[in-house]
Amino acid sequence: MPAGPHRSATRLYPPMVDEGARVGLLASIAGPEPAGEGVTRSTDLAVGGLGLRLAGELPPLAPDWAAFRCPLGQPAALALTLRYAAPPPPPSRSPLAGGDLWRLWADGDYRRLATYLNGRHRRPDRLLRCDAAWAHGELLVDPDARDAQPLAYPLDQLIWLHLLARHGGALLHAAGVALGDRGIALVGHSGAGKSTLARLWLRARDATLLNDDRVVVRPASGGPLYLWSTPWHGDVATVTPAAAPLAAVFVLRHGRRTRTRQLGPAAAAAALFARAFLPLWEASAVAQAVA
Repeated sequence: MPAGPHRSATRLYPPMVDEGARVGLLASIAGPEPAGEGVTRSTDLAVGGLGLRLAGELPPLAPDWAAFRCPLGQPAALALTLRYAAPPPPPSRSPLAGGDLWRLWADGDYRRLATYLNGRHRRPDRLLRCDAAWAHGELLVDPDARDAQPLAYPLDQLIWLHLLARHGGALLHAAGVALGDRGIALVGHSGAGKSTLARLWLRARDATLLNDDRVVVRPASGGPLYLWSTPWHGDVATVTPAAAPLAAVFVLRHGRRTRTRQLGPAAAAAALFARAFLPLWEASAVAQAVA
């Protein structure tokens, strides 16, 4: 990922999954066990301090994900086994949630999440089967997609969307900036000006851009809220895999002049809820996210 020409961001990573294990994604990283040229057997990734362990024959990570690897053996919120096999046809009944590119079914204590590259619901290219707690599961990838990234969009964001909610966090439609040890979130719908402001922050010597489109807000070990970067950027490809204590949140809107005004608790909550990605079909997870 591009490294900004400015002062380093706050490279302080609170413990993953509140287990007391420190995660320094920018420190020395233990490489995965080799399994042949261009293939690894396991990798651990972390977004918002929540780890995903993916075990199987993995192609090289996409550049956007490389900086979000973490040391193997750290506690993981979700452990997945990767297999290349044709995903079975999805259930014929109505899904719990979904859209053109994905559908989710509830099977008692299990979940099935299918994604479709072409937007047609005939046969999924990826099928995730996991327990209802999103702790253990299996990822089936169509052999025709063997050279593609196993965690392709929208599967990657859907996984962390569930994990974050269950661990008291949320994925925000926002740009994030670290000013020393202060995290600033600039939330807004598409077109609100997040990427425009991100480009301006790139010029500031005392600031580091975390991400211009997707950031995570989540407590660190039950303590204060932190603002975390993610690999899912918008028009500005500069991403810094770091975190900083959340100091302020600004809701963006267009106006005739630049000004700020403080929102009351109800208005602020409504604005954030409208710009957060939450698994609204999982009531218990949403309750944990907004608690």
